Amino acid sequence: MDAQAFWAPTVSEAMKQVADELGVNAMILATEEASHPSFPTRKLFCVTAVPGLDDFEEIELGHGRNCVQNPVQNTAREESVAVPVLQKEHVSLLTGLLNQLQVLQTELKDLRNARADWERTTKLCEDLRAEVCALGRKMDSGTSGAGIEGGTESVGISRGGEEASSVADIQTTLPLWFVERPTAAVICGPVGSGKTLTTAKIAAEAVAQGKSVALVDCSGTQDLERLGNKIGVPTWNVPLEGTLEQVLSACAGLDLVLIDATEDSSEMLDEINWNEIGMDLHHLLILPATLDRDHLEIAVENAAQIDSVAVSKVDENNRNDSVLAVLKNSGYPVSHVCTGKGFPGDIRQVNLGELIAEMRAA
Repeated sequence: MDAQAFWAPTVSEAMKQVADELGVNAMILATEEASHPSFPTRKLFCVTAVPGLDDFEEIELGHGRNCVQNPVQNTAREESVAVPVLQKEHVSLLTGLLNQLQVLQTELKDLRNARADWERTTKLCEDLRAEVCALGRKMDSGTSGAGIEGGTESVGISRGGEEASSVADIQTTLPLWFVERPTAAVICGPVGSGKTLTTAKIAAEAVAQGKSVALVDCSGTQDLERLGNKIGVPTWNVPLEGTLEQVLSACAGLDLVLIDATEDSSEMLDEINWNEIGMDLHHLLILPATLDRDHLEIAVENAAQIDSVAVSKVDENNRNDSVLAVLKNSGYPVSHVCTGKGFPGDIRQVNLGELIAEMRAA
């Protein structure tokens, strides 16, 4: 007995065809979603089935009942070899397996529905983020205490619950992954600021922008190297692989070299002839949003040189806008914002209105 295939847009419609054609006791052998032979570009559900046990007493395997055979040979064969037969218990086992298959198909359908729900939720989150960004831009241009003066973003900062006496500019600049000339960026910051993780995050974003990147670790540890290995960026360990000048010479020609600096790195940097190496020098200070104003000001004062600032640990901030006050008073532009511990990722180009909203969020 040959199995029959029933095609339909849905499983339920195909099962209805099976019931109409073979009866309600039909055995389902397979259910799959595939291209119809006559319509290769269209996906349909195919249910393969045979008549149920009530429609025939037994199924002979290997010997069709409709085959024409010699009666004498048949008699001799039946006397010597027992014909394998699909018994009722076998049919029950198959039926149980098919029922389990249908349960799995139902679970698969539920998973597909869950994926659709997840995609809808993701779209809603993206729309919400877009609204937050739009609100941030509106705060930049129209809210009280905020404005754009001479192309520079500015905002009034409060301290101790009192509005600052004057409104100063908080400037912004492009992140390092948009450099147009070969650049060596010295990354510095207070202990616990997330300096090493931020360095690796910037490297990952630069690679995504098509830049050639290298990491340089001046601390002698392997933390930066482990992160570099995850994103496929080569990492140089200065204490183990030569002087900083030798390492930078080996990196000549790359778009961006990120140096995870230490307190002792300033002397090494002063000894380097940057014109010979052929790189621009950029100093990036990491300021965590979790520190109070006094400690942030100390970090700014201790930095030998600052070209731009990256605000880290924004996700751990709790209505503390001290970093905004320090940026306002220092005049240094902010270029990066780290919003979490995810790696790679959780770093973005600064949007001042969005950053202000995050700093003052509950």
